[in-house]
Amino acid sequence: MRILVVAGVLGVARLAAASPDAQTPFEALKRLAGRWQARADTTHPPIEMTYDVGSKGSIVTEQFGKELSVFHRDGDRLSMIHFCNAGNQPRLVLVESGPQRLAFEAISTTNLTAPDAAHVQRISYAFADATHFTLEIVWAQGEKREDGHGDDEHRPQGDAAVRRRRRQRCAAAQRARRAQ
Repeated sequence: MRILVVAGVLGVARLAAASPDAQTPFEALKRLAGRWQARADTTHPPIEMTYDVGSKGSIVTEQFGKELSVFHRDGDRLSMIHFCNAGNQPRLVLVESGPQRLAFEAISTTNLTAPDAAHVQRISYAFADATHFTLEIVWAQGEKREDGHGDDEHRPQGDAAVRRRRRQRCAAAQRARRAQ
């Protein structure tokens, strides 16, 4: 199994309100708005993540490298569409919501290159405390699942450095996927 851990530190106290124990999961995601740094481990440079609220507060976007996820309400449930670098689009719904955790599970994936092609199956957010959270990404390929984790930190950076690190990180991730 491949493991990618992304955890984060927010440089201001507003993440305390992002913990889902005091409001709806969608409101918790809205409070992540800002720039973050993702760290899979200490040997690779961090990559920037950005959370934004848009469309009159009806969506939250998560930009992770060149990937984009969009969170939105769908009736009485919270949904997420992940636009993956692999070229597919998993559609996920909230399946777990607790005082410190949000977990989304894929219900379908569009644009797969083959029925058993690798794709994101589950994405979880664990809020450790008022300034940290961990993002876990679980990939599936056929019957096989691969877990991933990482750390996020709120830290402004210059756009050129961010783009360079994103390109390096995305290229390394694509090479690793192809090698499997």
